[in-house]
Amino acid sequence: MSKVEFKQNDTEKALFVNGACQGVSDRFNRPLSPYMGFIADHLKGLAKPETEGLGISCLFLGGGAMILPTFARGLGMSLIVFENDPDVYEAAKEHFQGLSIGPVVYAVDARSFNGYLSAQLKYDFILIDVYEGAIRPTGIYEAEFV
Repeated sequence: MSKVEFKQNDTEKALFVNGACQGVSDRFNRPLSPYMGFIADHLKGLAKPETEGLGISCLFLGGGAMILPTFARGLGMSLIVFENDPDVYEAAKEHFQGLSIGPVVYAVDARSFNGYLSAQLKYDFILIDVYEGAIRPTGIYEAEFV
């Protein structure tokens, strides 16, 4: 069982799992870390003004605080998210309003996601952001997995 902690001050909030930060946002749930900012900018680039993100399909393997999936959904993108830790999932819903706008979330290990998806599904954007605390699990970042 994971130790999930939520910390907040006047300008930002963060979710920690076993002492490792899973996501930092401002009070409006906008990503603050440089890594998340980079991904958010890429998502904005996919959501061209003429489409407003409609028709863009995203697969997130690892949801963490759900900051990026919520950001993508706010751009009008369709989402499927895999987050294997139910405690993290519940904390994201409670403290980050993650999922209040409707991505499909499976609370299962991302390594088994193939059993939940049709082979015909295509994605415009796939983010593999899977950790066990601060450690990347073996096998998930290898070419055979992708």
